[in-house]
Amino acid sequence: MNILFIAYTDPNVEGYGAEQRTAALYRALKNLGTVYTVIPSGKPDSERVDVERYIQWINPRLPPHGLKRRLRSCLRQFFGYEARGAFWEQEVRERIFPGVQFDCVVVRYLYAAIEFCAWEYGPCYIDVDDLPLEKYETEIASHQNTLQRALRRAILKRWMASLARLCAGLWVTNEGHRAYFPSVPTTYLPNIARSVPENYPYEAPRAQRLFTVGLLSYPPNYEGINRFLMEVWPAVHAAYPALTYRIAGAGAPEDYATRWSVIPGVEVVGFVDDLHAEYAQALACVVPVDSGSGTCIKTIEALLHGRCCLATPFGARGWPDDCLDGTGGLAVYHNVEDFIKLLDNLVMDESSRRQSEQAGRHYASEHFGFEHFCETVRLTLSKNVNT
Repeated sequence: MNILFIAYTDPNVEGYGAEQRTAALYRALKNLGTVYTVIPSGKPDSERVDVERYIQWINPRLPPHGLKRRLRSCLRQFFGYEARGAFWEQEVRERIFPGVQFDCVVVRYLYAAIEFCAWEYGPCYIDVDDLPLEKYETEIASHQNTLQRALRRAILKRWMASLARLCAGLWVTNEGHRAYFPSVPTTYLPNIARSVPENYPYEAPRAQRLFTVGLLSYPPNYEGINRFLMEVWPAVHAAYPALTYRIAGAGAPEDYATRWSVIPGVEVVGFVDDLHAEYAQALACVVPVDSGSGTCIKTIEALLHGRCCLATPFGARGWPDDCLDGTGGLAVYHNVEDFIKLLDNLVMDESSRRQSEQAGRHYASEHFGFEHFCETVRLTLSKNVNT
């Protein structure tokens, strides 16, 4: 079976959450056939080819002016993407993979599907992941007036439904997102995290440290951390002066990193070579995200490493309600008072913490394993494709 895989990142790279999901989906597809991957590149001189893995980074040849270009500009301003459509199709069919007949096409994100007119190549399956409407509601809506919000929401809902009807199936990372696509076969495909090494020291001595990791060039990550430091950390530091908050991840805006580094008890370490060692030393993890979409892989990653995770309600999105009280490793806080209570009763109480960590490891391993992920992908494609 020939599969066209459209993604925005190299499927062999797993540096942050979105890359990890791309890589997992790529591995699952390789179990089913030959995968031809197209990745849009920002500049013509960044085009390259990985011949052995049938991967090509391409830049579209587009007209420099005219009505189509102005239309693309309008779409970028309103939706955040450019519709290249037929230009991509010509590139892929005639220049990139000439003569290849695709049995199906799998696309990461709704935006990429419409950007490529992906349904033109064969039965199209979209890994929705970040729901455009959810991203709008959490990142943009509060900055617009009532009329703008109503119009944008209506158009986004209509756009998502119209695009979905062109597809053979969808995957969502959050069960609740199925409701947005009632007329299309939609399957829950949970996120998975990188596997933990066999020699990982679950019972390693702990530092008095809370830990957060993420791609810090991504606004929801650095804005969430900044909000935590402004609204929650002062009370935490006052209650537990020996406790530190360690922030890891590349790409933090310089002004944010500088501001954070002078806050008492805060350690800004940037990119770390050994993430497993960071988890091993952490007393617990914090996911302070308040915007974006999809589900947080770093929540799963913390539990798989045997560390409790304290998350905002948004950071725990997609998890069942009965998994959010801390007994299963994941606990939700709504304000500083909640966070302090969780520290007192869960994190600082060693007996409670260890029970929660073990339950969290078991739950994460059972529900977010790669074998289950692969089987879900296979069953979805088998409905319309001979696998």
